[in-house]
Amino acid sequence: MSSLTTRSSRSRLASAYGWAVVGAALLLSSKAAAGPVELLDGVKIAPSDPNTLLLYYRYAGGGMFVSHDGGKSFAMLCNTAIDPSVTREASALVVRDDKSILAGVFDGLWRGDAEACGFVPDPAFTGQWVKGFAIDPHDPTRTYAITSAGGKLNGVFVNDGKSETWSKLGKLEDLLITTLHVVATSKTSLRIYETAVRGTYDVPTPDGGMPQQQPNYVIRFSDDLGKTWTEYAFGMTDATIGVLAVDPTDATHIVVGALRDEVLSDGTTAPDDLLYSTAAGKPGSFKTIGHVTALGGITFAPDGRLFYGDREQTTPALYAVAKLGAAAKKISSDYKVQCVSYDAQTDKLYACKDRLFGTADPATGAFSPLFDVTKEDKLVSCGAGSDISAVCEDQLLMGWCGITHYPTTPICEPYGVPGAMFGDAGVDAGAKPAADGG
Repeated sequence: MSSLTTRSSRSRLASAYGWAVVGAALLLSSKAAAGPVELLDGVKIAPSDPNTLLLYYRYAGGGMFVSHDGGKSFAMLCNTAIDPSVTREASALVVRDDKSILAGVFDGLWRGDAEACGFVPDPAFTGQWVKGFAIDPHDPTRTYAITSAGGKLNGVFVNDGKSETWSKLGKLEDLLITTLHVVATSKTSLRIYETAVRGTYDVPTPDGGMPQQQPNYVIRFSDDLGKTWTEYAFGMTDATIGVLAVDPTDATHIVVGALRDEVLSDGTTAPDDLLYSTAAGKPGSFKTIGHVTALGGITFAPDGRLFYGDREQTTPALYAVAKLGAAAKKISSDYKVQCVSYDAQTDKLYACKDRLFGTADPATGAFSPLFDVTKEDKLVSCGAGSDISAVCEDQLLMGWCGITHYPTTPICEPYGVPGAMFGDAGVDAGAKPAADGG
């Protein structure tokens, strides 16, 4: 799901720095949701092993929780353990068919093994913002990636799973690619969808002054692995635009989010809109699915049912749509929905509820918890010679284990908290972290 900035800040950035920087800024910030800050932000599932789950959070430096038993237990990994030189927020994550993990960051791509250990940078993407991934629906060993680096040419790349070599699909172009979906159109054919920012357009001001610049969002698809593209301009908008999902029953049916951060005169935040097109994003084909205060995730079931959530605490909800074109139905208003993901392998609807991860009943929305992040008691175990607890110490004390966050989490006990704030006050300097995995 794309993140966003206010309309006014987008315009100032456009005027000052040009469209490439605007596109990057659009995707780095996010609509704030009231409540605890380390909220679960999403779940990834290994394509051929539903027992391998990856939960990720994007605050306090970011990180993930990894399970190999279907969510019965998890181990934590901080982002500092992915990139040992500095904490960089992963803008994209994927679990591959061999259970290895790819993390896309602002200046590259990091590869980790099935245990979430041994992360190394991929030299093919040095200096490139790797913004998204997709798994091939026909061959789950194939992984696709997109780049979105300002001031550089960007495109789609594919890895065949036989080596760590990536191949370019089609030509690189002067645009910022912000979303990627790879879907089946037949038993052998694929369609690749992108959302991208291609320059800016001028919006006249009411007083006749200097026009405001807005990102020019385009929706693109290719049916020949990137050799040629059909491209539609979305048109004038006050929102951040992104293709969020593609109907698994019809590859021409797409769901697009119009996401906003703008604060209205009454102090509330402008709502997010969900739209759909039955013509692959062709102008004039969009209709409204519904509105939420803050979109908390969206997913299709294999039969075309659509689920999406509202993560704002004043309007919490889980919605279901029987099929695109049918009315959205609020099936629960009992909790904020931070993420939703339907796993076709197990026929489960997963959801994130603040600090909890679990399943949601597709009919009633009833939530059944599997995991509470504040009860986490172990870091990932990377074997002899690797001390993940020491690697993560500074980041955890600055964030997760700080007094304003979750200092009573068992994972924090070896660091001498509670009492720690910003990594100093109240910390027992002599405390030794427990062994990895303990």
